[in-house]
Amino acid sequence: MALRVQSISRDEHLAFVAARPSASHMQVPSWGDVKPDWRAESLGWFDEEGRPVGAGLVLYRPLPKLKKYLAYLPEGPLVDWHAPDLCERWLEPLLAHLKRQGAFSVKMGPPVVVRRWSTEAVKAAIADPAARRLRDAEPTSTEQGALDIAERLRRAGWRQTEPGGEEGFAAGQPRYVCQVPFAGRSLDDIQRGLNQQWRRNIKKAEKAGVKVVRGGYEDLPAFYDLYAETAERDRFIPRPCPTSSACGPRSPPSIPTGCGSTSPTTTATPSRPPPCSPSATTSGTPTAPPPATSARSSPTTPCSGA
Repeated sequence: MALRVQSISRDEHLAFVAARPSASHMQVPSWGDVKPDWRAESLGWFDEEGRPVGAGLVLYRPLPKLKKYLAYLPEGPLVDWHAPDLCERWLEPLLAHLKRQGAFSVKMGPPVVVRRWSTEAVKAAIADPAARRLRDAEPTSTEQGALDIAERLRRAGWRQTEPGGEEGFAAGQPRYVCQVPFAGRSLDDIQRGLNQQWRRNIKKAEKAGVKVVRGGYEDLPAFYDLYAETAERDRFIPRPCPTSSACGPRSPPSIPTGCGSTSPTTTATPSRPPPCSPSATTSGTPTAPPPATSARSSPTTPCSGA
């Protein structure tokens, strides 16, 4: 029997997320607060006895001049992706709800990993002239369960969209990410795994008195200045500050540092019986992550169904 999907309150959403071992920051209500061009809705999945068994943050982006929306669930939803009846029990009621809300297309990012590449595998790929993209390199490990999920999505009608195939709705997160494992390792262990230039930069920053601290809302203007300068220096387009009052006027940054964050997606068009569809965000070129780092790709990360 299909689950029931309905809107839930912010507190209900947060309570469900808090009970899980982990969840993407893009699947909590506050992520919707920083997306001014999108309308956010918290959704809950309920079983036959009315118990919450899933949750998700969906963002709606309006189609100009029409009361239709692109619905997007970044790095989510938080459901049982390994369920054998994933599409019928979990995703079909989701798509039915989104269709009632006026969604003409649905995109989601299954939070599952398909392949992993170790540092050594990425380095070998860089030295191999035949490996032009990360996916050309032999993965260190492959998750069969994630491949099974991708196949079930394809059979249900979802499709993986390619970069540039979004037709103006380029919502999505990078398909490949780098992860530095911290578990069971000391700070010295981690630093020894960095290349010489990184270690040199860390020592230089320490001598200059640079410190990493946890900031509050009042530190947002300074953080945004650092972020904007990093974007200018590294030649990428920075996201705008959520509100001008929060970020305030720009001032010269005093500390040369910055940070950024990324994540994955999927798309479907709820026409007929709403199908579900995976779509790709960005494909990666084999740039080596720092030593002791692994690269991973989400399965059919983004998807889309006609």
